[in-house]
Amino acid sequence: MNIEIELAGLRLRLGLQLPETARYFQNYITAVGCPAYDVTLDPEDPGQYPLVCFDGVLTPHAEEYMLIARASQFLLRHRRVVIHGVSFLRHGKAWLITATSGTGKTTQLRHWQRLWPEEIELINGDKTVLQLREDGRLWLHPSPWTGKERDIGTANGELGGIVVLQQADHNSIRRLTPRESVLRVFQQFMILGDTEEEVRAACEIEDSVLHSVPVWLLENLGDETSAALTRECLDEYEAENHETV
Repeated sequence: MNIEIELAGLRLRLGLQLPETARYFQNYITAVGCPAYDVTLDPEDPGQYPLVCFDGVLTPHAEEYMLIARASQFLLRHRRVVIHGVSFLRHGKAWLITATSGTGKTTQLRHWQRLWPEEIELINGDKTVLQLREDGRLWLHPSPWTGKERDIGTANGELGGIVVLQQADHNSIRRLTPRESVLRVFQQFMILGDTEEEVRAACEIEDSVLHSVPVWLLENLGDETSAALTRECLDEYEAENHETV
C-alpha cells in the first residue's frame, strides 16, 4: 500500500507493508500527483530493530517506527533530519527538549502544559523534524512520530535553543560548550548512518546547531521545580538577547 505525505515541506511516498500503519500518518497524507520521494523498509529492517519488532514479526507500530530512519535518509538530502525530542513554540521561538527514551521529556512537557498552558504551542511530542534552511536558520517542524502518548502538534518555528535532560538527585541547569554538546545532540538524530553522505549531511546540521543556538543541560528530579528552572533560564536568555516578542 502506498500513501503520500508532506513532511517539513517535502513530499514522501511511503510504501507500507501493513495497511493498518497508514493511521499513524493520517494527519500528513496529501493528494497524490506531485513528485514524491519513495520511502520503504528494507527487508532486513525487522531483524535490526528487536526492541520494536519482536521475533522479527512486523506490526503497524513497528513499521511506523522503522520508517523514521528511512525517511531521514531522504530528509538529509534536503538538510532536514528527525531528532528525538519534545518541541514547542514559545515567545516566537521553537524550543527542543531532548534525551534518550524514558528520561522524562514527556514529564517536562506535562509540567509546561499544566503550569503555563498559554505560553506554549506544541510542535511535536516525541520526534521533531529539524531543518537547516538556505538562509542558515534552523527550523523545527512537526512529524507523524508523536510517541506512545500521541502528543500531536501543528506549530513550527525557528529554533531558539535545546535543553538536554539528565536524571539526577537534584535540579540544576547550565549552558554546555560545543564540545560538551556535540555527542549529546548528535546521538538524538534518528539516522541509519549507513553512508558517508548521510553522516556528512547530519554533521552539517549538527555544526549549525553548535554555532547558532544555546544548548543547556538540565539535571533534574522530574518535578515542577525543574520545569520552573528551565523556564527561568529561557526567560533570562531571551532578556539578554532581546528575543522576547
